[in-house]
Amino acid sequence: MQISQIETAIKLRLNRDTPTVTDNLREWVSQRQRQILRTKNFGFMWTQNDPITPTDGTRNYSLPTRFKDDYAMWFEKDNNRSRIWSAEMQSLNTRYATDTTGSQPLYYYLKATTFDLYPIPDATAATGTIVLEYYQYLADFSEDTDTNYLTDNYADLLIAAG
Repeated sequence: MQISQIETAIKLRLNRDTPTVTDNLREWVSQRQRQILRTKNFGFMWTQNDPITPTDGTRNYSLPTRFKDDYAMWFEKDNNRSRIWSAEMQSLNTRYATDTTGSQPLYYYLKATTFDLYPIPDATAATGTIVLEYYQYLADFSEDTDTNYLTDNYADLLIAAG
């Protein structure tokens, strides 16, 4: 169901089609979508980023847009894949008290919009890639024809929230 059809259904349910309702409806539905997505990491939210090539001596990297939660991180090199483990900042700072570099990252720590790698990748690691599997929020609605997993499968949740 397209967002414009959901908006029409909400207006009928409310029995109201005032300029205030029309002007704010898309934002209200987008807010309801965000509320639903915050409750759980749903399977349809899972994705993975384009591989990141680590830079020699660089610890900090940006998280993807609409990132919600991590699932797994991997270091890939020469057709081999090894897990990079999530860890607590305090234990990483204790273990890697000095800014030492290592051939490949073993741990990561998530920040608000970035993540840090431990140990800091060196030139050897720069020949591999980092793959992040994660859950992402769905995009807010902007066009009348917008659809997504929720509008296609659970439109009633968005309509009931109107």
